Amino acid sequence: MKLRILFHLALSALIYYGVVLLFATEGLMPLGVVLAAFSGSLLFLLVTKYLLRKNISILQIILTAIASGLTFLICDIFDRYGFFIGVSVLLWTLVNGFSMNIEYRRSRKG
Repeated sequence: MKLRILFHLALSALIYYGVVLLFATEGLMPLGVVLAAFSGSLLFLLVTKYLLRKNISILQIILTAIASGLTFLICDIFDRYGFFIGVSVLLWTLVNGFSMNIEYRRSRKG
């Protein structure tokens, strides 16, 4: 189990690195930050589901990834710096935290 956790940590770092690269394309690719938020959540949750064998439904993973991407629309609509990036990161954290909390509560019941 410890090896899985270490492998999960390494994959999480690679996912984070890839997402940072997508964020860096903000001027080159329309909606790059939205794609980065979506793909980061999607990949992290898929790795968590299959590598750590967590009971997360595919529907929950997809809905969380879509909601995560949508949180960064604020940056594309208004401004990618300062206040709006902070609001987007806060909303992204709340969306992903809420999703993981649902999974945690479900796993504690059954």
